[in-house]
Amino acid sequence: MNKKIVIGLGLLVVLVGGYFGATKYVSNVAAKKVDDVVVKMSGNVDIRYKDVTANLFNKQVVISDVTVAPVGSTEKTHIAKITISGIDTDSATPAFLQMSVDGIEVNLATLGEDAKALTDLGYTDKIVCDFSMDYAFNKEKRELNIKNISLGAKDAGEINVSMRLGNVSLDPKEAAGLLFTYPKVILYDLKVTYTDASLVGRIMQSEAKKQQKDVAEVKKNLIADIDAAIASQQDDFAKSALTAVKQFINAPKMLSISATPEKPVLLERLMRAGSPKETIDLLHLQVKS
Repeated sequence: MNKKIVIGLGLLVVLVGGYFGATKYVSNVAAKKVDDVVVKMSGNVDIRYKDVTANLFNKQVVISDVTVAPVGSTEKTHIAKITISGIDTDSATPAFLQMSVDGIEVNLATLGEDAKALTDLGYTDKIVCDFSMDYAFNKEKRELNIKNISLGAKDAGEINVSMRLGNVSLDPKEAAGLLFTYPKVILYDLKVTYTDASLVGRIMQSEAKKQQKDVAEVKKNLIADIDAAIASQQDDFAKSALTAVKQFINAPKMLSISATPEKPVLLERLMRAGSPKETIDLLHLQVKS
């Protein structure tokens, strides 16, 4: 075999071995940090996990097969995996965080009377949810940019929220004064989006069953009521919002509400709004489907 090929293969073996060795080392370090967090929380919840792995290239840490239970309780929540893509480890409350929690199993049997509303919609045994969060905080400017908070459930739908806030603090020492300071928080923008994945259809089916009608008739009557409301409205925003809702019911895909004020608005100013119309105008609210 060519000498250069032998040397090349030898280097490849060393590099691959080094990568897996480094990955194992980083994973062990990550596992130690996870264990430290678990110990700190042990007074309130019992947390167990199967494995912690770290990726050297994208710096992701994945915690697999997690079980969470309140201390002294037999009710456990299973989570398939928690992925941390970025986190500030230098602050008491992270100044930035990118994480996702996939496969959160919610057992309907643990919800008591609240489970009936879900079983009426055709859900049985358990619901599997996913959650993600991505935010960054600028301590000097006191600005919080929530790029996205997402909560979704299989065979239901997903809600996504994004917003930018000013004059806020993530310092735990200032949390006690939040009740008095939150009116001074500044809202730059806000968007809430719902993407449907059968929940609207399930609600229609449940309502049809209650009224002893078919789904098409229930849908037709609901749209007729919305058309009547649109015709009676003088307010442009109300007409636009109702039209978006009608479009969503006709084809339940996505419905969003956004606030894009012409200039940043204090929560205190919103609290002093004299009417819903004034609030809508201040926030420049829009509803789209």
